[in-house]
Amino acid sequence: TSSSTPPAPTRAEQILAEMTLEEQVGQLIMAGSPAKGPADAALVDRLHLGSVILTGRSHGSVADTAAISARLQAAATADGGPGLIVAADQEGGAVQVFQGSGFDRMPDALAQASANTPAELTALAKQWGADLAAAGINLNLAPVLDTVDPAFAPRNAPIGYWDRQYGATAAEVSRYGRAFAAGMRSAGVAASIKHFPGLGRVTDNTDLAAHVIDDTIDVDSDDLIPFADAIADGAETVMISSAVYARIDDGVPGVFSSVIINGLLREKLGFTGVVITDDIGAAKQVSSLPVGQRAIRFVEAGGDIALSVDAGAARTMYDALVAAARSDETLRARVAESALRVLELKHRLGVLG
Repeated sequence: TSSSTPPAPTRAEQILAEMTLEEQVGQLIMAGSPAKGPADAALVDRLHLGSVILTGRSHGSVADTAAISARLQAAATADGGPGLIVAADQEGGAVQVFQGSGFDRMPDALAQASANTPAELTALAKQWGADLAAAGINLNLAPVLDTVDPAFAPRNAPIGYWDRQYGATAAEVSRYGRAFAAGMRSAGVAASIKHFPGLGRVTDNTDLAAHVIDDTIDVDSDDLIPFADAIADGAETVMISSAVYARIDDGVPGVFSSVIINGLLREKLGFTGVVITDDIGAAKQVSSLPVGQRAIRFVEAGGDIALSVDAGAARTMYDALVAAARSDETLRARVAESALRVLELKHRLGVLG
């Protein structure tokens, strides 16, 4: 009989094996740091942060932003640790963090789609992505793949009101959203498709309102088509909505739903990459749950990176997740599983070290 030799561990697996629990948990937190500076290097060091999101609006140049990103990266790698995922919301239109010299002004998604063929949009997005890459940003929390009916758009507070959608049908959204993501990817910037499983049918914004419920989308809805198509294209990350989806997992916000994250996204749609929350640090939708519990619930549900624009809330999440994982072997295994996914993404982005 022949014996098979187990495969050698990957670089990500080697790094994970050398990490403390605290360092592993740090990979699961994305904390806010001001886009216009100063860089919150102390927070990166204190929480062993794996990711930061540059927040607010900046009129600094590409070079100014690159200096902020470099300082954050230096804090992450000072003790030989892996580099950072540096993320931003750079969709275009009303949602464009970087607006200074060297960053093109980007139209909103509806205009991106109406003025270009998919191939033309990919070429534009490649240039926009190159600007981000030059500024040290390696993850764009875009494109929006929510489908919004035009008649409903003015009442769709999070998406349609701002023309953040790529079209009126799932097919249009899929075609143009994937074109945008392909351009980012070709510039070396990962994309995050959002807001799974869809925010195009709600009236309230989960950042600003509680009890946001979608009672339309189910596991066979056309709204899922753009997400399924983008996953087939190789989407690196998926952002989960915090709305409640009554026809999928009634009463449970998406970010805390194993039915949505594990059942629908991973098992039904076959997604194997990194799952990120929409903001859960300050969002009204999840305000009834203590801050630390939000990160724990998300990770228990199968999620990988808990995002908090508010740095203070990120600290609370980190501390709570470390304490809970210390005393819960199942959660500790879940932390390690998610940390490995994050490290594998970092390998793809060239920041693993």
